[in-house]
Amino acid sequence: MTYLQYLNEMNRMSDSIEKSMRKAMKNEELFRLMDLQKGMTFFTGSIRSNRVATDKLVRAFRNPQLQELVKLREEDEDLLEDVIVEHDQAYDMVRVYSDVLGGMMDAAASIISNNLNIVMKFMAAVTIILSIPTLVSGLWGMNVGLPFSEHPQGFIIVSLIAIFASIAASFWLWWKKMF
Repeated sequence: MTYLQYLNEMNRMSDSIEKSMRKAMKNEELFRLMDLQKGMTFFTGSIRSNRVATDKLVRAFRNPQLQELVKLREEDEDLLEDVIVEHDQAYDMVRVYSDVLGGMMDAAASIISNNLNIVMKFMAAVTIILSIPTLVSGLWGMNVGLPFSEHPQGFIIVSLIAIFASIAASFWLWWKKMF
């Protein structure tokens, strides 16, 4: 299999991972994406070293002393030029695919961070709503003179105040798009 075929296969794998990440982000997809990016790094290294080898081969065949020892036919020169062109295409594709994978990893990290921010915002809103009844009951539980402390329905009135304050806070947080 040639580099280009492997690169196309890696691109198909990348597309598959991206589709599964759109449905539900799991650690498996992130690990597969990391493995794919690691493979692209190895591809980049091997293609770069192959380019060094082809450049040395071209320089060697252009050396007048070696030209006397080894006669290159025109077909061989054309084949070497084709190899260099294929190599350059493969290198460009690896760079593009690596950039795409890097972008996908960055996007995945941003999505995870955004999801965490949404959950934390929701948890903060719930904490605020739950703290209001605690605050009201804590204030009315003190041993000092407070409104409704002598009233026969004082407990119900204070409870209703706490509930209405929580509902008002819920609406305010909903209006501020905290939910």
